[in-house]
Amino acid sequence: MVDPIIPQNSSAHIGANSPVVSIAGPGHAGESVFSHAAAALEALQSDLSETGEDVGFALGSRRGGDAAHRRNRVTAWKLVAELGASEEAVLDGLLTDAQGWLQAASPRAALELLTQDRGRQALLLAAALARGKLSPQQKTRLEEALSALLAEEDMALAVFGALHGGVRTPDLRQALRRLYQRAGDTRSKLSEWLAELGERETRRQKLAAMIQVLAFELSASGEPIVGSHLVAVIGDLQRLLNLLGLESHCQESAHRLACPDVDGEWLLNAVVRLSEQLWADAELVAQMLPMTEPTWRYPLIRTLSQLIQVMPARCFVDDEHQARLLSALAELRDRHAD
Repeated sequence: MVDPIIPQNSSAHIGANSPVVSIAGPGHAGESVFSHAAAALEALQSDLSETGEDVGFALGSRRGGDAAHRRNRVTAWKLVAELGASEEAVLDGLLTDAQGWLQAASPRAALELLTQDRGRQALLLAAALARGKLSPQQKTRLEEALSALLAEEDMALAVFGALHGGVRTPDLRQALRRLYQRAGDTRSKLSEWLAELGERETRRQKLAAMIQVLAFELSASGEPIVGSHLVAVIGDLQRLLNLLGLESHCQESAHRLACPDVDGEWLLNAVVRLSEQLWADAELVAQMLPMTEPTWRYPLIRTLSQLIQVMPARCFVDDEHQARLLSALAELRDRHAD
């Protein structure tokens, strides 16, 4: 028999700040399981410490197991616990589909006949476990199926897609998969993330979704907050999301500037690349400028300075970061003042 995913009284240990799923009906989601995690990463450490006793029980720590297995058990437990905080009527609503799979000897195989959506399968398994009303044999089978399912690749993305109807379009799903895979690689520059996001019309949606996916994975994984690669990536993406808030301002600035070869997208990319420079100087900024007529250099540099000035503080690494960028731009602007 597998170790139980959750103890019988686990819901009593869910922290007050723990994200909770509120599901309006089959295939729909209200309050996202990710919303609090994405908005306040510092709450995650508190949540995990509050639930640490139950997590240790859920992992079957006395029996050991490799890190990947432990992580899958925590993820399964977290999903069940969050769904368990929902009203019973909500869980009943999620489980209104044909329930013959609950009695099947192989719940996963039976679920695949009902839906090919792995995220939906995970939610159905978690909802059935959270609602209870299962025999010991059923509970064991569902726990085994959920743990094995969550061990598969990209399951954080799949669960997110099941909760958020906006990820059901194939193009967006593929784009998020690329971004998700990049997030697991060596830490990327903000400009690289911006290029990967693609078209202006959809990049904000993709970026916000990816922050939520990674925040869910972090909150469910039990990974320490300090030194976490995921925390660093989420922080980078939040900075980029703040920078995307300058899109309209960049478009308006480009229109006023009316400089050849410089549009709003160029200005936004320039601001993002500048924000990556922790120790920028005038020479580095000069290399970033387009090959325009010398007469355009001064107004272009002035426009960049104005954009850096209006950027919110959370776009910078520290208090001195903005000052160093403005100093480099001012020095270069003075060279072209005549």
